[in-house]
Parts: sequence; structure tokens; C-alpha cells
Amino acid sequence: MDLLEHPHFLEARGRLRAVLGNPTAGRMVFVVGPTGVGKTTLRHAVFRDLVGSPRQWGQGRIPLIEVYAELPANAYFTSKGFAQTLVERVTFPRLGWMKGCAYREACEAFEREVDQARAQLDGVDYSRVPETRLWSIFTQLARTRAVKTVSVEQAASLCVVRRNKQPADHILHLMGIAEQLELNFVLTGVTAMSKLWMTRPEIRRRAHVVFMRPYSPHREDDRKHFVGLMRAIENAYAVEQGVLRGMIEDLFLETAGIVGELIRLADDSMMRARQAGREAISEADLRASFHNDAAAQQMWEDVRLFEELCAPGEPGVLKKQVLHDLPPKKRRA
Repeated sequence: MDLLEHPHFLEARGRLRAVLGNPTAGRMVFVVGPTGVGKTTLRHAVFRDLVGSPRQWGQGRIPLIEVYAELPANAYFTSKGFAQTLVERVTFPRLGWMKGCAYREACEAFEREVDQARAQLDGVDYSRVPETRLWSIFTQLARTRAVKTVSVEQAASLCVVRRNKQPADHILHLMGIAEQLELNFVLTGVTAMSKLWMTRPEIRRRAHVVFMRPYSPHREDDRKHFVGLMRAIENAYAVEQGVLRGMIEDLFLETAGIVGELIRLADDSMMRARQAGREAISEADLRASFHNDAAAQQMWEDVRLFEELCAPGEPGVLKKQVLHDLPPKKRRA
């Protein structure tokens, strides 16, 4: 189905575009939200707006690369493994983040050139290259290719570290790389990645956080917009008349107000209807596609943690805490 440009999506897109449209060397941009809320769709929409056609980039140049912060099986995140991933991606960039843009032919031509280069140059075993050398190769290539943005997906993986390591250590290192190359890092992930900026003031000062919110049943405007999303779903899928309207409360609870969950539910229900030889989704199809209780509770717990993260602080609470920690004489003064 087409992109659902709902109000929370538009709000987050405007903020991310404003941040990246006014770049500051060494800045860390964090895009945060529960799984399925639309972070990847948001990020790619902004990237496509900013970079223009590959024909305008210049020979051998690319303004943005995207990598995944993958974890080896049952292992910790390592800066060497990440450096290796960056080198491979800047050497052989892919344009998956440009999918759906108006420059399809130019993107295809760019990737054909990359495939030809891979056929000639691939085969280097970067696992044997020392980490310091990998970072040096990356900085050289990033300058040559005029990279201005590095997008890191699944950035919460950076928090899976050994006991003698802190998640923020990786960010401090990336900040140094970003300042050296005069580029920005955009890190996308779930609430757990807040450890990357919350614990170090030097990171918090340089961080811009873009929250991608689900819809909350506790906010009246959100309830109205959620109904609008269901209308869009109803237009995109064949649903028996009146079914969605009669299930608004249950659907809100089942999806936690997350757009991706609503689409998942519609896709799964449509498959069930077709397997039964019906063209339209019934209430029974929808209910059969609901999560089990444990999965639904975990989804709502993730949303609760996200809401806590993005809620503004209460100066009164902080004041009481600070005064409580002061010695009695200073407290009276």
C-alpha cells in the first residue's frame, strides 16, 4: 500500500529534515521509536528529499551511505567489526534507501557501476586488517566519495558491549570520526539505544533526538488520527462493512497505536480471508491474527518505556531531588 503520511510521521519528518538540512560537523542524530512505528520509512523519505539525483553527485561520489549495526551470533558489538562494515559499504555502496524515488534509472545506473567495480575489486579479506587501519581506510574513502551522512540502522546493537566497555564509548569514537570528516551520523533504533547518549554530557550536548511516536489511546487527538489510519486501511484492503468501526478499541489495544502493527494485522487478516475463499476481511479474520497475550504485553511495555524516554522533565521533581542531596546548611541557604 502507499506511504501513510499520518500526523506523527509528518512531525518527525519535519524535525529530521530540519536537522539534516542544516548540518553541523560531528553531530549525532538519533531516530528513536518502538518497532514498527515507521522509523525506516521516515529516514528514507528524508534522505531521498535531501540528496537529489545520483547524476548530480559527481563521478565516484555518494552523499550518504547506510549500514546495519549487526551483531555476530551470540556476541558483542565491536568497533572493528563496525569499521569493516563501513569500509565495505563505502567501497561498494547500495541505494536501497533511494527505493521509490523519482530517479529510478539514475539509481540503477549507479548500482550497475558499483557491481562492475565489485567484480574487479572484491575479494579483500578485511577481517585480517587491523582496526586502526580499517578506520584509516574508511576516512580516506569517505573523503574521496564526499560522504556527508552515515546512516546506522539497528543502532541499539551498539549497547551490547563487554563489561569493561560502555555503549557511549562507541559514540564518542564516532563523534571524533564525524568531526574529522565533517559529516553527521544518523543512528536509528528502539528505546534501548538511549544509553548511547543519556550517560555522557558531552554526547547529550551534541545529540539531536527525533522521536517517532505511536498513537496513544490516552490522547484524544491521537484517537482521532488512529481512526483516520483505519479508514486508510479500509480503502487499501477489502474489509466487511462496519467491521473496523466496531473494533476501534480492540484494534488500538492490539496494535498499541503502531502503524506497522496495523498494517501487519491487515496483511495477515487478508491472507486468512483468501485462504478461506473470501474476498473481504471479517472480524473473525482480524481476531485470529491478534498477538498472543505475552507478545501484546511486551509491545505495550516497549511503548511505555518509549513514552517515559520522550516525556519532558519536571523541574519540580528535579528541584526536590537536588535539594534533598544538599547538606542541611546549604539547603537552608
